[in-house]
Amino acid sequence: MNVPFISSGALSRAHYVLIRKVEESTSEGSVNRILEAEVKSIREQLAQPSLPLRRLKEALIILLYCSMMVATSNFPQGTFDFALPHALSLVEAGTTIEDKRTGYLFCAEMMRPDHEMRLMLVNTLRKDLEHDSVSRICLALDNIIHSSFADVIPAIQRRLFDLLSHTHPSVRRRALYAIRSLSKHEPELLEQTHPKVLKRIKDPDTTVAGAALRVAETMASSAPAMQDAVNEAFEGAVQVYSPTERGLMVASLEALRGIGLRTLSLPTAFDLLTTCSSGHDTVVTIGLYRLLKAFDQATLRAVEEQAEITLISVVRDYLTSRKPNEIYLFLSCLESIDPGLWAGTSEAIPVVLEAWEVEQIMQLLDSNDNLIRKKTLHLLGQVDEGILSAYYSRAISVTTRIALPLKELNTRMKRLLEILEVTSGQHGELYAGQIKQLLSQVEPHVAGNGILDSAIEGILLHVRLADPSFQVACAATMLAILCDKDVVIGPTMTIILATLATEYSRLVSFPPVELLSGICHRLTRNPPIVQEPCLLAMLRIAADCEEIPKEVMQTVSEAGQNASRHIRRRCDQFLTLSSQREILLGIVTGSRSLALPDFLEALEVHSGNILRGGDHNTPEANFPQGSPDLSRTASPVISASKLRYEAYATPQAIPSLRTGRPSASYVNMSGSHSQRGSFSARSPDPLTVDLVSGATTLVHPTLLGEMSIPTKNEGSLKQSTKTDAEDLSSRVDLIAFDSPFMAEADQAEGDGNDNAQQELDFESIWNSEQGPQHSARGWCDAPMDDVIKRLQGIGSHRLQVKPADIPPFTGDLKVTIIPEGSDGTDAIALLRLKDSDEETSLWRLRCNNVQLRDQVQQLLGNQ
Repeated sequence: MNVPFISSGALSRAHYVLIRKVEESTSEGSVNRILEAEVKSIREQLAQPSLPLRRLKEALIILLYCSMMVATSNFPQGTFDFALPHALSLVEAGTTIEDKRTGYLFCAEMMRPDHEMRLMLVNTLRKDLEHDSVSRICLALDNIIHSSFADVIPAIQRRLFDLLSHTHPSVRRRALYAIRSLSKHEPELLEQTHPKVLKRIKDPDTTVAGAALRVAETMASSAPAMQDAVNEAFEGAVQVYSPTERGLMVASLEALRGIGLRTLSLPTAFDLLTTCSSGHDTVVTIGLYRLLKAFDQATLRAVEEQAEITLISVVRDYLTSRKPNEIYLFLSCLESIDPGLWAGTSEAIPVVLEAWEVEQIMQLLDSNDNLIRKKTLHLLGQVDEGILSAYYSRAISVTTRIALPLKELNTRMKRLLEILEVTSGQHGELYAGQIKQLLSQVEPHVAGNGILDSAIEGILLHVRLADPSFQVACAATMLAILCDKDVVIGPTMTIILATLATEYSRLVSFPPVELLSGICHRLTRNPPIVQEPCLLAMLRIAADCEEIPKEVMQTVSEAGQNASRHIRRRCDQFLTLSSQREILLGIVTGSRSLALPDFLEALEVHSGNILRGGDHNTPEANFPQGSPDLSRTASPVISASKLRYEAYATPQAIPSLRTGRPSASYVNMSGSHSQRGSFSARSPDPLTVDLVSGATTLVHPTLLGEMSIPTKNEGSLKQSTKTDAEDLSSRVDLIAFDSPFMAEADQAEGDGNDNAQQELDFESIWNSEQGPQHSARGWCDAPMDDVIKRLQGIGSHRLQVKPADIPPFTGDLKVTIIPEGSDGTDAIALLRLKDSDEETSLWRLRCNNVQLRDQVQQLLGNQ
């Protein structure tokens, strides 16, 4: 943000500084921390008595900015309720329109519909509506339009009726919209205002007439007087129509969609079609065609003969346009009228389109625009479903005839699914059967253990967006395949079925045990990328099972023994939690929905609570078998009398951007003194390292319950309990114990070494060392935790470590290697580490000292 304050439009210096901080932040986590600190600061300011209105308005605007910029999950519902009394005070006591607008806006945005403080707005709204100032009346009406509530109706109903005849058009227009908004709570309001709405439809101000037409759209279409008034307004709008001023025309078309165009107005609509199509007014054109959709073929054909034009001739120029929007408009217009008028399906009406135009439409099936492809499929399906069947058969043949790369196969699969979505319509069983047949034909042609991502996304998204009846029918048909253990299904189909079982197991008639066994039967036959969703789905379904079959437990146990550590962790979760049904039901209840990602999130949050020991009611069964209770193990060691420093405060929760990977916390290390720091690592194995006196013990959090914490001379101890779901949400406390070695080091170093202990700017130093003589990269045969152990072997050097989740270079662990007694300006090595799934690490090194660089490279080599 390089705009100076004078040109920024910011309300104040504080507002300007906050925006600069947010826009210059390099990560979502840092932005959230800045905004959370700002909200806390404003809360303290508003607690001061007699705060000036200027400061109050500034605070409310900054809070609005914070609410819009921060992620929703970081500000729970009710976070800004502390400012609502101040907003109400600003609305009531504001001396300017600007003040009252700010107060009204804050209430509209932050006050929940059922909030008890809404009652305090009633009297203020009534007084503003009865005021002589047009601006104050409009402010009150705007608030009613955007955040209406039933309790205000008795207090302002009579005044609203009077405002429909106000002398100012802005008031009349807003009063119409306010009545429409309040009618959601009391539908009788529209009927009571029926005569005045009829009068406002003929209002001399076009904006008021347009508002009246939009209100009329919501009224009962059976009222003949309203139908006639709207149709007359449409005919009057045609007389004054202009492509540059079409507001009244668009409003009349919207009203007619709810009320209906009468047959007597069809010739007028045809005349308007000729005018707006020649002027390329696409908005009015598509609006008219949607009105014509309600008329039968005979009626439209009679008007075509009377007007001596065809509906296709009006828009046929759009077919050859190079603009996708105009091509889509052409297809939408054709879809809105009976195919018999243009496709030759009726013997009485010949084909209107020429052969080259039909060919052009068929070519749109291969368009790069998916919306145009889908619209073309719908259009051809209306003409003849045989066209789609033939096209689908040819596409299947081309897809399975030769071996295709996975990327090309995904693209073709996406287009095949689009055809099935059209041909199946609203029949869930038919769609499920077609999906089964399609995947059985295509999956054998996928090389190796490849997954058809486009099929998974397309199928699940289509089912989720469909009607509930479609969802249940489709899920029941597809899950029948899962329960039949004799049916062989591929990896892609397995993921789809596991996901559907997670979401719809409670809606289908299959017993949960059958679904569980069906997934487990395919578990060991699939690659790890399929095993994880299967294990999660099994864990979700296990919550509904009275008893888990022994063969399921045995299969999961055997799968975990031969799997990678990530899958082994999922197997351990299933074996542990499947026997604790009450806890598992609590996890399912705590998830935001039954979808697999939401269940995974709730599962990781639960695992994090166990590791932190936050749930004091959690039974010992929550820990893996053979694991000691960490709280009991550590309590004799950690004594209040032994504490040297106060524990660091735990920062606010920050959701992780990563899932499914364990994390660990470390501290910066040197030969004689340790500094506080943390990073994340993948390995779930506990790691303990004995260093020289006073050094730090490294403990991985995921298996804290399986180990005791070794100490040496009661050296410094850092306990980390951070989990996947909370990468940065729970920074652990650094608790240092009294040690004669640490005391001597503190006295010996004094203030002279303070600069050396300060953390260096990793990003700036990294960017300054860009020459090839300073850089190196490669793979290390060990995970990041082992790499740190190796780096500790560099004598007379200290390490500074930055977590992978904290900028700069988010995703990489940042390690700075500094010689003892150095301020970081001479020999220094910067290392970036990234973990992989094969228990290896990718490293990048920049160093301005050849000897130190070679030493680090040697340590990172195979050992």
